[in-house]
Amino acid sequence: MGIPVEIIVNQKESGDQGVFNRFIGEIVGKIRDNNGKGYHIVEAKKSLSFADVNDRKSVEGTYLVITPKSLDDSLEEGTAFPEKDIPIGIARVLDNSIMESETFDTSQVGFFAIGYLRYVGTG
Repeated sequence: MGIPVEIIVNQKESGDQGVFNRFIGEIVGKIRDNNGKGYHIVEAKKSLSFADVNDRKSVEGTYLVITPKSLDDSLEEGTAFPEKDIPIGIARVLDNSIMESETFDTSQVGFFAIGYLRYVGTG
Protein backbone atom coordinates (compact mmCIF):
# COMPACT_ATOMS: atom_id res chain seq x y z
CA MET A 1 0.00 0.00 0.00
CA GLY A 2 1.28 3.43 -0.95
CA ILE A 3 1.16 6.81 0.73
CA PRO A 4 -2.18 8.59 0.02
CA VAL A 5 -1.82 11.99 -1.66
CA GLU A 6 -3.85 14.62 -3.44
CA ILE A 7 -2.36 16.35 -6.47
CA ILE A 8 -3.70 19.74 -7.48
CA VAL A 9 -2.80 21.00 -10.97
CA ASN A 10 -1.94 24.69 -11.18
CA GLN A 11 -3.80 25.59 -14.37
CA LYS A 12 -2.36 29.12 -14.40
CA GLU A 13 1.24 27.85 -14.62
CA SER A 14 0.48 24.73 -16.66
CA GLY A 15 -1.83 26.01 -19.38
CA ASP A 16 -4.42 23.64 -20.83
CA GLN A 17 -2.32 20.47 -20.68
CA GLY A 18 -4.58 18.25 -18.59
CA VAL A 19 -8.27 17.49 -18.50
CA PHE A 20 -8.43 17.34 -14.69
CA ASN A 21 -7.70 19.86 -11.91
CA ARG A 22 -7.04 17.52 -8.98
CA PHE A 23 -7.04 13.86 -8.12
CA ILE A 24 -6.38 11.41 -5.31
CA GLY A 25 -3.68 8.78 -5.64
CA GLU A 26 -0.87 7.01 -3.83
CA ILE A 27 2.88 7.30 -3.96
CA VAL A 28 3.80 3.74 -4.94
CA GLY A 29 7.51 4.01 -5.58
CA LYS A 30 10.66 5.98 -6.24
CA ILE A 31 12.72 6.11 -9.41
CA ARG A 32 15.74 8.01 -10.74
CA ASP A 33 16.31 9.47 -14.16
CA ASN A 34 19.48 8.70 -16.13
CA ASN A 35 21.19 11.68 -14.46
CA GLY A 36 20.45 10.38 -10.95
CA LYS A 37 17.69 12.84 -10.04
CA GLY A 38 15.04 11.31 -7.79
CA TYR A 39 11.33 11.17 -8.59
CA HIS A 40 8.25 9.56 -7.05
CA ILE A 41 5.73 7.41 -8.90
CA VAL A 42 2.06 8.14 -8.18
CA GLU A 43 -0.80 5.83 -9.08
CA ALA A 44 -4.13 7.62 -9.49
CA LYS A 45 -7.19 6.01 -7.91
CA LYS A 46 -9.05 6.49 -11.22
CA SER A 47 -7.83 6.64 -14.80
CA LEU A 48 -6.97 10.21 -15.84
CA SER A 49 -7.46 11.91 -19.19
CA PHE A 50 -4.62 13.92 -20.67
CA ALA A 51 -4.69 16.27 -23.62
CA ASP A 52 -2.27 15.02 -26.28
CA VAL A 53 -1.13 18.19 -28.04
CA ASN A 54 0.35 16.29 -31.00
CA ASP A 55 -2.73 14.22 -31.84
CA ARG A 56 -5.24 16.77 -30.48
CA LYS A 57 -7.11 14.04 -28.62
CA SER A 58 -7.43 12.78 -25.09
CA VAL A 59 -5.36 9.83 -23.82
CA GLU A 60 -5.91 7.83 -20.62
CA GLY A 61 -3.35 6.99 -17.95
CA THR A 62 -3.02 5.97 -14.31
CA TYR A 63 0.65 6.57 -13.45
CA LEU A 64 2.47 9.86 -13.00
CA VAL A 65 6.02 10.78 -12.10
CA ILE A 66 6.44 13.77 -9.79
CA THR A 67 9.36 15.77 -8.45
CA PRO A 68 9.66 18.89 -6.28
CA LYS A 69 9.56 22.07 -8.35
CA SER A 70 12.30 23.64 -6.24
CA LEU A 71 15.59 22.11 -5.11
CA ASP A 72 14.78 23.52 -1.65
CA ASP A 73 11.67 21.33 -1.30
CA SER A 74 11.49 17.66 -0.42
CA LEU A 75 8.52 15.34 -0.87
CA GLU A 76 9.52 13.58 2.33
CA GLU A 77 8.99 16.76 4.38
CA GLY A 78 5.30 16.57 3.52
CA THR A 79 4.86 13.52 5.71
CA ALA A 80 6.14 15.55 8.68
CA PHE A 81 4.03 18.59 7.73
CA PRO A 82 0.96 17.17 5.95
CA GLU A 83 -0.79 20.56 5.90
CA LYS A 84 1.92 21.97 3.59
CA ASP A 85 1.27 21.93 -0.16
CA ILE A 86 4.54 21.11 -1.90
CA PRO A 87 5.07 22.62 -5.39
CA ILE A 88 5.80 19.83 -7.90
CA GLY A 89 6.45 19.11 -11.55
CA ILE A 90 4.14 16.43 -12.94
CA ALA A 91 4.78 14.09 -15.87
CA ARG A 92 2.56 11.36 -17.24
CA VAL A 93 4.09 7.93 -17.75
CA LEU A 94 4.23 7.06 -21.46
CA ASP A 95 6.01 3.72 -21.07
CA ASN A 96 4.81 1.50 -18.19
CA SER A 97 8.05 -0.52 -18.29
CA ILE A 98 9.51 2.09 -15.92
CA MET A 99 7.39 0.49 -13.20
CA GLU A 100 9.82 -2.46 -13.13
CA SER A 101 12.98 -0.36 -13.35
CA GLU A 102 15.19 1.62 -10.98
CA THR A 103 15.85 4.32 -13.60
CA PHE A 104 14.04 5.84 -16.54
CA ASP A 105 14.81 7.86 -19.62
CA THR A 106 12.99 11.17 -20.06
CA SER A 107 11.50 9.85 -23.32
CA GLN A 108 9.43 7.44 -21.20
CA VAL A 109 7.46 10.29 -19.59
CA GLY A 110 5.79 13.42 -20.86
CA PHE A 111 5.87 16.61 -18.79
CA PHE A 112 2.49 18.20 -18.61
CA ALA A 113 1.90 20.29 -15.50
CA ILE A 114 3.01 22.22 -12.46
CA GLY A 115 1.01 21.59 -9.33
CA TYR A 116 0.96 20.87 -5.63
CA LEU A 117 1.26 17.69 -3.61
CA ARG A 118 -0.77 17.33 -0.42
CA TYR A 119 -0.52 14.31 1.85
CA VAL A 120 -3.97 13.02 2.87
CA GLY A 121 -5.10 10.52 5.45
CA THR A 122 -1.96 10.96 7.56
CA GLY A 123 -3.62 12.55 10.59
